Amino acid sequence: METKKVFASRMKRILASDVLDAGLVAVRTQVQLNGHVAFTPTVVDGRAFCSVIRRRLCEHTVVAVDLKSGSIQWQVSIGKWSHVDPISPLAQKGLLYIGTDDGNVVCLRQDTGESTWLRHVCREEGTAAHCAMALTDSLVLVGTYEGDIVALDLTTGELRWRRACSDESGTIVSSSPVVWQDNVVFSNWFDEVHCLDVLTGEEQWSLELIGTGGRHHMDPLLVGDELIMPGSVGGIYCLNLATRESRVVAESTRVVRAYTPVLLGDILYWRSNARPSLNGVSCQSSKRHFSLTMGSARPYEISIHKDHLYCPSGPWLYVVEPHPATGIPTEYRIRKYKSPHHFVTGLAHDASIFCAGIATDKLLIGRLPDASPPDESHSR
Repeated sequence: METKKVFASRMKRILASDVLDAGLVAVRTQVQLNGHVAFTPTVVDGRAFCSVIRRRLCEHTVVAVDLKSGSIQWQVSIGKWSHVDPISPLAQKGLLYIGTDDGNVVCLRQDTGESTWLRHVCREEGTAAHCAMALTDSLVLVGTYEGDIVALDLTTGELRWRRACSDESGTIVSSSPVVWQDNVVFSNWFDEVHCLDVLTGEEQWSLELIGTGGRHHMDPLLVGDELIMPGSVGGIYCLNLATRESRVVAESTRVVRAYTPVLLGDILYWRSNARPSLNGVSCQSSKRHFSLTMGSARPYEISIHKDHLYCPSGPWLYVVEPHPATGIPTEYRIRKYKSPHHFVTGLAHDASIFCAGIATDKLLIGRLPDASPPDESHSR
């Protein structure tokens, strides 16, 4: 298998046209869902749980698909859809939790799709909830269009607390909250970062961090006490939650967005819609380390499996292998595989199987490309 080798010590911007075409994605099946798969599916125990938008009906449906057989196990309509792409369900202890566009949070059983509870989380009827959600062992934490964080009991859906963190309009909480120690930390569209007691909702502190107002696909990444935050102006920021000191990990001179980061070894990778690209930077030195220009910024998600980065972009699936996988890479190997249709979500993994939404209202189920052959040298 030929790969494109890039030596990090003399790295330049890598163009999509320079990456070797490794052939077709190994497709096992394409499951017709009769609707748009909005976000990367949630995979649990060999099943994919998808948020599906059926635009003609303005309907939000959750669909469960068996990844081995490709069969639909159940599908449940959970509410109306108007404009915001809903995230896939969050999964825990045999249950699924998902927010709807009409302001509800719904809890479904993973095995049957049966609803166990439903709770309206907005202060006013007709105000949408948002896709910002997180789970603890006992709570569902939800961000709303009104700028609130709401905590619901995981088992019953009972309201535990609600905190409005701003009196101004437009303070949407759209990036997912992060649970840190005994606190929940989140940002809103006004570049405000808030830290609340996770059990009571009492505010511990808040600060302004310009450029970090989270949007869709801009979830922060918690690494120890440091919150890595993609910026709405293209940069990557780091906030130490213990000291509340911030630093810029990566700057951008262009007014673009950086999307949800991942960490592999000592390198932070993220996607950008400026010259749609996959970028890498050393978390410690903030030194630019990797940049791969692709044809499409969407989908925005990157996934990691067995020390490889999987980055769908339009009709292509890019597979990036840093070597070594730990520490600072000295070499990258890059391959790209052609998909039968454009990807609209990132990849969700289940061992060597992956699934992803594609542009024909289907769920693509395929086999992950093999790792590099053992006789291929990694030496510089």
